[in-house]
Amino acid sequence: MRITSILVGLVCLIAALSFTVWVGGDATNVTKRPFDPDASNSQRPEDVSAAKDESKGRDDPAHDHGKPAADANSGDRSEEPNPEVSPTGPYPKVHVENASYNFGAMEPETFGQRVFTIRNDGTVPLSLRRGTSTCQCTLFDILKSEVPPGETADILVKWRPKASDRHFEQSLHVKTNDPKQRVVKLTVNGLVEPKIVLMPHNPWNVGTYTGKGDSNPFYGSITSRMVADFQIESVEAEHPELVTVNITPLAETDDLIAKEKYLSGVKVEIILHPDVPVGTINEAIKLRTNVPGFETLALGITGQRTGPIRIYPTQGVRFDPDRMLISMGQFPSQDGKKVELRMLVSEMEGDFEISDIEAEPSTMKMTIQKDTTSFADPTRQRYLLTFEVPPGGSSHARTLENIAKIKFRTNHPQTKEMTFYFEYIAL
Repeated sequence: MRITSILVGLVCLIAALSFTVWVGGDATNVTKRPFDPDASNSQRPEDVSAAKDESKGRDDPAHDHGKPAADANSGDRSEEPNPEVSPTGPYPKVHVENASYNFGAMEPETFGQRVFTIRNDGTVPLSLRRGTSTCQCTLFDILKSEVPPGETADILVKWRPKASDRHFEQSLHVKTNDPKQRVVKLTVNGLVEPKIVLMPHNPWNVGTYTGKGDSNPFYGSITSRMVADFQIESVEAEHPELVTVNITPLAETDDLIAKEKYLSGVKVEIILHPDVPVGTINEAIKLRTNVPGFETLALGITGQRTGPIRIYPTQGVRFDPDRMLISMGQFPSQDGKKVELRMLVSEMEGDFEISDIEAEPSTMKMTIQKDTTSFADPTRQRYLLTFEVPPGGSSHARTLENIAKIKFRTNHPQTKEMTFYFEYIAL
């Protein structure tokens, strides 16, 4: 009996130890089991955390989609997962009264805003999730993500165009659990341009002017699609003796008003006078307006004045006739530098003369020598111009930021003033 009792006790002990190991082993496997992406009921640890956060957000009034958001630019702008669709129904039904909005006209770098409304005409809740937008300049926020039957949800859209665009259009997509309309496309469009529009673009190039009498008028316009009574109150020319600016308000029958739908504007007439110096034309016009924020408009006038005087570089000299610019390169300051240009003068009786020479820096020199070659036309003459940076000066440089120049007056009836510009490095 004693042996039988001992054997029974051993069997029970072994059975108890086996059961403990089996339970303990299974518990260990559950704790350390790796994630199985193919398991139907598996869930990633991060998905569990996200689900907890989402649940917390729905209980927290600060995260309640049912309350209006203060700013559509704040928060996460990333795309959200598609809402689940019931495999058997019943289903929600999306209805959007106006899925497209034309804002008319607005300026670049300003904000536009629109609230779109989505109604649920179905019999079960409608789920809304953020999809994609066609541009980073367009943001939106779903103010209520779960819409009961018969109720509505607002989509707050904000956009900020970066540049002018006559055909601005951006779209955004809202994902739904309506099987017949999984994506709702909402669109904003319109015209993006400055409040004040200069045509052509600033500066205005008036072309080539010969200097024979006043130039043919050059016309431009200044218009606005946002100001109903745009006016130019005053005009200030940098050199009123060289250019005249005339301002005329646009009539309602003008194409810019009648066809292009500008609210108001003016026509600008530019007339050049014979005293404009030979070379590149660069005139500054200051216009004062009645528009807050645009009280002063700076208008540039460019072009080319040819006239009866033509300049030709000699061999090895770099000369830009459009800018009347001579590039003298690099040279030792102790040696100095000379350059020569040929000048052909026409339409003048008697010798061509210069006076009132102004040099910057003052050490620069200029001389003029007449070519004795005779021409069949007695009104034509040829001269050699010499410009010099004298030797023995200090090291210095003249670039476009502090350019050197020589300005002088002439006795030619059509060209009363000329200016040459110089860039160089004296080592």
